[in-house]
Amino acid sequence: MKKDGYRSLLAGVCASAFFLIFFLGLGWNFFLCILFAVLLFAAVWFLGKPGKKAEASRQTEDREKELFRSMREAKKDFESIRKNVGQIRDPQLKAQTESMCRAAGNILAYLEKHPEKIPAARRFIDYYQDTASTLLAKYVELESAGLSDSQTQALGESMKRAACALTDAFRKQLGKMVENEVTDMEADITVMEQMMRMEGLK
Repeated sequence: MKKDGYRSLLAGVCASAFFLIFFLGLGWNFFLCILFAVLLFAAVWFLGKPGKKAEASRQTEDREKELFRSMREAKKDFESIRKNVGQIRDPQLKAQTESMCRAAGNILAYLEKHPEKIPAARRFIDYYQDTASTLLAKYVELESAGLSDSQTQALGESMKRAACALTDAFRKQLGKMVENEVTDMEADITVMEQMMRMEGLK
């Protein structure tokens, strides 16, 4: 039951108890007891409502849980990619998928240090890396199934195109995430060089 449900239940129990005690037990006026019971219900319900700080804290906690879930799924997909890359027999495709795996690993390593960037990488986590994991697993399965040479070649060519496209996408994703940091570093270097020139050190 959600928190609002618990609050409503508690308010209902308090209002009912008040009505029974004062109407049946003490013989108060029926309508007066109903009025006070309704007011008591409203008071308990509103007093039990979490404040702004509590709500903000809950929202922060929910965001942290979602970020943790996203990283857990991303690591799971990455481990699947790394495992399947190791089983590929085609040397050229193996080299291409290893590059893709390194690019994905670089993103995850960056996100580990900068979890605040995870929302900006949701497309990478929820679609591109997940798709890469699924495609590789399927390829390894089919490659081991004893396909004909023509089928194996066609499948391999398709996977090479996918691996190249995904590698490029992963590198661009990382570039977007670090863009602000690169800009800040360049600005710091420019300021430092200007100060050195002003002081005759350059």
